Amino acid sequence: MEEEALEVLGQMFFPSSLDKALLLSNLGIYYNADGDFAKAIETSWSGLRIREKLLSPYNADRATNHLTIANASETLGLNEDADKHYMQALNIYNNTTNVSDYDFGNLWSHMGGFHKKLGNYTFAEECYTKALAYHEKLPFEDQEILGNSLRGYGTLLIEEERYEEALEIFERALGVDVRFLDPSHPDIGTTYNNIGAAHYQLGDQEKASQYYEKALYIRIKALGLYHQDVAQTYNNLGMLHREYENYAKAKKSLEDAIRIEEKIYGRRNQETAITISNLGLVYWDTDEFAKAEEIFLETLSIQEEVLASNHPDTLRTLDFLVSLYGDMNEEEKADAMREKRETIYAFIDAAPRRRIIKKPACQENSWHVAHFSHNFPFLHNPFLQICSAFVVLSRLICFCHFSLVKILEQPLHIQRRSTWIP
Repeated sequence: MEEEALEVLGQMFFPSSLDKALLLSNLGIYYNADGDFAKAIETSWSGLRIREKLLSPYNADRATNHLTIANASETLGLNEDADKHYMQALNIYNNTTNVSDYDFGNLWSHMGGFHKKLGNYTFAEECYTKALAYHEKLPFEDQEILGNSLRGYGTLLIEEERYEEALEIFERALGVDVRFLDPSHPDIGTTYNNIGAAHYQLGDQEKASQYYEKALYIRIKALGLYHQDVAQTYNNLGMLHREYENYAKAKKSLEDAIRIEEKIYGRRNQETAITISNLGLVYWDTDEFAKAEEIFLETLSIQEEVLASNHPDTLRTLDFLVSLYGDMNEEEKADAMREKRETIYAFIDAAPRRRIIKKPACQENSWHVAHFSHNFPFLHNPFLQICSAFVVLSRLICFCHFSLVKILEQPLHIQRRSTWIP
């Protein structure tokens, strides 16, 4: 139906094929922001095919399509496709003269995040270094985007266990944030969260707690209580309190995180299951073995339902149960879980790991919807506003026959959470 509506829209308002390509490309951006990544790829490809016929090989607009496809493919775990399209965008940027430092820096920042996720830390650091070099050259009034690059680089340093360097980078990001953003902006909450995580790793409980509390206050104010960033901060606080044996506070924070994740994801979900498991660890620490057993068995039930039997989270829970039953002197139950675990290990190349948990996590940027134009400033083109108005008009004309997603007033993109597990 959307394709039919677009055809009507194109015939009525967009006689130029390049105008239609722009509409398709912006729809791809919208789908990506809305979480429909398969549709984002399909629609962006449609726009790209038109541009490939009409524009030179090194036209920067073609790079835009490649970036949208790369971003959506990365989210879907299609890493080969993502890498190919990032490199195609980079090739276009390297061979054209009208690419700004702003755009170049954002491309390198995206590539840094992608390669960090793949574990290619050396190249990821090279990407972030280039991103920072471009963004630091921007006029002062455009340097808000520098905070995003600094957050991305800082999360890489955390994963490499370079905690003091990460703390310095996060503090630089905070300096940028407070110059450009409202005090309650979600990105400031993200930076506070990351500073807290760095202090946690450096063993400074008091500062870690202070920054997590600041992050929690901003995130609840800016995003509302039932948001994944808020749940993440509650989880971070819970694991911090557990580390320092403040078990009552740990239980309270983790229960708050679970309540939020249940609202967002449902109880029988991978993310919720990990936080439930973390609560089980606290009950285990306090020798409340029966409660810990109940929680771990529920976690295992969820993971067996929603994950593959050989998924690391499932295996981790089996490890917990084997060890817990050992502490409870329940050898028969321990043997049953051990046998179940070893049956799985027999089919995969993996080594058992014990007590690996979802620890306090860093993020590149908040999960709030942020300005896509930070990454593609050419979208400030006034034509986009006309495009948006025509889409709204087309919905009224085609109301009885067609379904068309609306394009928001400003193009948007999703900034994903980046977690780390040492």
